[in-house]
Amino acid sequence: MKALLSRIDFSYIYAFLGEATLALTFMFYIVIARVLGPQEYGVFAGAVALAAVFSLFIQFGFPTLMTREVAANPVESPKSTIRFLLIEVLNSLPILLVLLPIAQLLGFEGKG
Repeated sequence: MKALLSRIDFSYIYAFLGEATLALTFMFYIVIARVLGPQEYGVFAGAVALAAVFSLFIQFGFPTLMTREVAANPVESPKSTIRFLLIEVLNSLPILLVLLPIAQLLGFEGKG
């Protein structure tokens, strides 16, 4: 068994997990559509679309930069990863502050 595991490249496992995540997300959206109904699912889909647009501003191309930095200097990868995560957190704070007035303008009222 150890010989088999040593031959398996872990990148295949990560790729499989990525595809499995996509499949689970697809099934999640089907279940959400059935549970919520047309009107509530429309609100959900709008929120997901808005989150996708704002995630572009949060990420701002940093995943590609991070991959390039780690590939160029693997010794510094822990520091680069911490720096990358810190920059993403700092980028997300202004976006969250922008989302609060947008939620008020759209008339969002939490039900929880």
